[in-house]
Amino acid sequence: MSRSFSPLLFALGATFWATASLLGQQQSLPTSADPTLNTAPFVGGGVMTSAASSGFDDFNRADGPLGPDWTVGSGNFEIRSQQFANVGASNGWALYTVATSLYQNAVVEFDLLDNPSSLAYGAAVIGAGGSDQTFTKVQGSGSYTNVGFYHGVNGGMFGSYGGFFNITPVVGGRVRVYVSNNGDTMNVDIDEQHDGVFEYHYEASNLIGSGLAALLGDGIGLGVYSTVSRADNFSVNGAGPTPILDLLDIRPAQFMTFDIQSLQPDSDVVVLVSTTGPGPTHTPFGDIEVNFPWLQTPAFPADANGVVNFTTTLPANLSGLTLYAHAVEFKADATTVLTNPLAVPIP
Repeated sequence: MSRSFSPLLFALGATFWATASLLGQQQSLPTSADPTLNTAPFVGGGVMTSAASSGFDDFNRADGPLGPDWTVGSGNFEIRSQQFANVGASNGWALYTVATSLYQNAVVEFDLLDNPSSLAYGAAVIGAGGSDQTFTKVQGSGSYTNVGFYHGVNGGMFGSYGGFFNITPVVGGRVRVYVSNNGDTMNVDIDEQHDGVFEYHYEASNLIGSGLAALLGDGIGLGVYSTVSRADNFSVNGAGPTPILDLLDIRPAQFMTFDIQSLQPDSDVVVLVSTTGPGPTHTPFGDIEVNFPWLQTPAFPADANGVVNFTTTLPANLSGLTLYAHAVEFKADATTVLTNPLAVPIP
């Protein structure tokens, strides 16, 4: 069995640290410095739970409503050009109903629109469902030049927590928002190059001391500003896209080529194949849609782009049968994910 992989690349870069002490020395910019500030009172509601879950949305669907996984909290949000878009009010947000997480455990990631043509922001909402919520944003025009540690819906500081700060300008990138320091510190990391290296880090403390933490729920959401802003590839608690299994080339009595996309770069994948039926076969990894007994490939490591591609022989006596295939991704954190199943007639 032959296989081909691109080498795994490790990108290293300088990291800019805007630490809690540094932000403490830098006074928050005045309210007038943020033209998007929302002064309307925020009205929330809900209860805390001990649940935690994850989810991912790449928004790769037709223009129109966000779909059943989202509930608009305020404003008007839709899918536009396979991205999360604000199509109405300047400020607003939408609740992601698939995932819940106590605020201190939540990790939210999303992609910013590069080089926005006018004022734009992307914001992670953590702690929705209580009487208040956090609203943490990266903002700018042309490039992103500010970070806001806010509450409500772009509502500014909450007592001694948060503020609006200048940052090292970035053209865009992937944003990661999470809480540390036993629930007291909100963090923003930015990976400008989309290479897995978060070059910039900013944080603001006193979520607990300000009293905001006590008002938070367990909801997660996303916000963007005005019709210019967009966000993409929204992830909660480390979730990513479902890996995709495909057969790129089938040549009877010669070979067939399997291709698996959207894997995590540090994961392995095993493909299970059979011609006896579509299962399901119950396993610890989920229901495999292949009859047992099956043929099982070795564990192939994903390349730096999250891809595995390999070619194997295709015996002549399989012509006219249907090939059933399903793959399991084994992630570095010991979790597993199933790809889509395949049922492919062999010529």
